[in-house]
Amino acid sequence: MSQGNLIFKGGRIVTMDDQLGVIDHGDVLIEDGVITYVGPEAPTPRGDTVVVDAKGGIITPGFVDTHRHCWMTCLRGLNVDHTLMEYLEFVRQNVVNLFGVEDIFLGNHLGALEALDAGITTVFDHSHNIIGPEYADAAVEGLRRAGIRAVFGYGFHDGHAEHSGFDSPEDRYRDARRIAKSLEDNPLLGFGVALSETGMVPWSQTKKEIAVGRELGGLITLHMACAPGLAVSTGLNELVDQGLLGPDFVLSHGVLLSDEQLDMVRDAGASIAVVHDSELGMGEGPVVLHRAFQKGLKTGFGADFAPLINGDLFGMIRLSLAVTRGALHADTVARGELIGSVGVPMRYFLEMATVRGAEALGLGTQVGSLTPGKRGDVVLLKPEGMSLVPLPEPIESYPLYTSSRNVNAVAVDGRLVKNHGELLGVDLQDLRSRAEESHERVYAAGARAPFAMSPQWREENAAFNAYCLANMAAE
Repeated sequence: MSQGNLIFKGGRIVTMDDQLGVIDHGDVLIEDGVITYVGPEAPTPRGDTVVVDAKGGIITPGFVDTHRHCWMTCLRGLNVDHTLMEYLEFVRQNVVNLFGVEDIFLGNHLGALEALDAGITTVFDHSHNIIGPEYADAAVEGLRRAGIRAVFGYGFHDGHAEHSGFDSPEDRYRDARRIAKSLEDNPLLGFGVALSETGMVPWSQTKKEIAVGRELGGLITLHMACAPGLAVSTGLNELVDQGLLGPDFVLSHGVLLSDEQLDMVRDAGASIAVVHDSELGMGEGPVVLHRAFQKGLKTGFGADFAPLINGDLFGMIRLSLAVTRGALHADTVARGELIGSVGVPMRYFLEMATVRGAEALGLGTQVGSLTPGKRGDVVLLKPEGMSLVPLPEPIESYPLYTSSRNVNAVAVDGRLVKNHGELLGVDLQDLRSRAEESHERVYAAGARAPFAMSPQWREENAAFNAYCLANMAAE
């Protein structure tokens, strides 16, 4: 995927490498996809070199998104006024089945390009609408064609579509093996599995899904502890008691985990993907990041899903800084006392979007910092409008003043995918037209229909919860 030599020249470098620190004026040289030099003035490389003028800008590692449902990108705005239960009932049990293969491709392709446009060079794509083998192929192709670095999380969720290409969970496992094999030699796309929600399937099936993920050597992700009052997405204790939780797990949300359970996550080496926009906005649970920070957990950010959330991480960092510090200070403020420290430093949030996010995905030796020897995933930010004029101090606070508009250039594995503020090799007019057609196709088929929970929804939930509790019984 690399294209010879590439140099970002003459910018202020936020390396996110503890040894290199911040370089006030310097270059980042990438040769054959590998960062070979970071410093004041790069040596003249061998062969042809593409030069990116970074003067007046900030050179930074690409962001890492640890939880994103790319296939949902064309559903923008669908869930802005929905609770978690309305989302589960309307989208996860109904709208998912309105999607065709082309809709999955476009969602994944557009979602990956949206990430790149915002300086996100790596995503963990939780793909939980795989209705048949051709849907999995389309999702992977959407990522591949965008040129992003990604872990494709093959979703085992069954939406019970009438046009499903699978007759049994075993059919899904076989197809997951097929996709994993197809990605073995792909330099940018890795493989993982996204488990069915715990409680929605028998516990024996949950264990089988984990076993398949480990057989294939991939990451394992699932929504965890984010449905208050329901057994759906519980099971942390069971995972630990049965020796199933490990460093290959990325737990999304985890907002309802107790302090003791957070200790379990840390001790198992697992990670938590934080998405405060959806967690707070849909009633999933309280802020957890301040407790995760205090306990030293591996954490990363996610942009979750386009029906509710903007696809960049700049806004997520701003929101997280405010609500995390607010949660940490709540007791002190409630006593009518002034706080003595902000508690969680700004750099921690930037680390979550870079080095910590990379570590959460098992990619810490490859990406997340501008360290010689790592792959060339690099972003250049430049002042557009007034938000970066002058550049902030400390420079590590730049996400607070930045948007996708400031992302001038992006390289993935040493290959430019955005330059001078424009995505390269993308026919935006054609993509926009196809995305609008997909949006209308799905909405006209039922996504636009007014949705309301049944008047007896609490009683129905109680019955559903009893079903989930029965499924959670360890076998």
